[in-house]
Amino acid sequence: MSDPKKHHFVPECYLNEYSGGKDLYCLDLKLLFERKKIHVGKKNPSQICYSPNFYTIKDLPFYDFDGYEELFLESKAFKKLEDDYRLIINNLLKNKKVSRIEGAMISDFILNLKIRNPIFLMISESNKVRNIQVVMDKLYQDIVKKDEFKH
Repeated sequence: MSDPKKHHFVPECYLNEYSGGKDLYCLDLKLLFERKKIHVGKKNPSQICYSPNFYTIKDLPFYDFDGYEELFLESKAFKKLEDDYRLIINNLLKNKKVSRIEGAMISDFILNLKIRNPIFLMISESNKVRNIQVVMDKLYQDIVKKDEFKH
């Protein structure tokens, strides 16, 4: 098996549920954002909602990834979530009951859909920077008000 290059932030198994084996109509967001043009076209689920090598683990400062393969997220963690999703969804489609654990697994899958999205990650990073600044401003204001720091 070759290493996956297309790392889907919306898993193909999820997209395939909506496509019914057919192409999906997709809005080209890159074209919309970069050129302010709207283009809708048909695409296969394998062609959308991915970024090349998006989940490849690389050496990053301040993070210890020793012991993890480069493709751990894509080939192990997300694969398990997606395999569990397929089994549970198939049972639901057959009107079979799901256990609480399976319900939690579906919830985990849905939560991961949100978290895996690059737009969510970008917004989270932006909010993190803003929130750090808010905290720093508040701390500064609190310090300035203290008598021991006044001149």
